[in-house]
Amino acid sequence: MSNLEEMELDTLHNGIFTVWQANAVNLIKSDKETATKWYIGGFASTEALDRQGESVLQKGLDFSEFVQHGYYNDNHQQHTSAVVGVPELAEYRKGLGWYTEGYLLKGVQRAIEIYNLAKSLEDEPRKLGFSIEGKL
Repeated sequence: MSNLEEMELDTLHNGIFTVWQANAVNLIKSDKETATKWYIGGFASTEALDRQGESVLQKGLDFSEFVQHGYYNDNHQQHTSAVVGVPELAEYRKGLGWYTEGYLLKGVQRAIEIYNLAKSLEDEPRKLGFSIEGKL
């Protein structure tokens, strides 16, 4: 099964859904990297069928609010201490899905842990994943 096929969809209460995109987070080696930022990127959403045989239509997704005002957070938690990074880009890549890039905050303990985990998984077939959430 390819990375794009390994998605999971979990329907929550009140019509809110989350979709996890497995093996999506890549560390980006960049000249932009600073003392306070680690750059990451990967596909946050695709139309690939998940393990339950469901798919997210990409055409109706809008990531502009996320890029302009949102954060990368840890496992959809909503409290401020769950913030681990900042998105700088979300773009649709035809035939693939929604790709996002941004950075983890080096001064945040949970971001440090996520970075270290992603770094330790670089040579492994399994990687960390992105996920999206929204209302049905």
